[in-house]
Amino acid sequence: MAKVDVAVLAAEYLAEAETLKQRYEALAARVGGYRGDEAMVARRKMNVFYAMYLECRSTGRYLYKCAQEAAECVH
Repeated sequence: MAKVDVAVLAAEYLAEAETLKQRYEALAARVGGYRGDEAMVARRKMNVFYAMYLECRSTGRYLYKCAQEAAECVH
């Protein structure tokens, strides 16, 4: 079984959260010019991006905290 570096995994989650936030913001900047179904689809995508962003951010923060606590136990 492979050993997982929790700090590395936390960093990956936080990096993915930042990517999702940027995608959300880019779509939000364009959605004002959309009308009808196009606007509705764009807003749904924004909701998905935002939900995924929040999940990745909270998971990354949790894993980072776990990594810090584990490091404190070792010393």
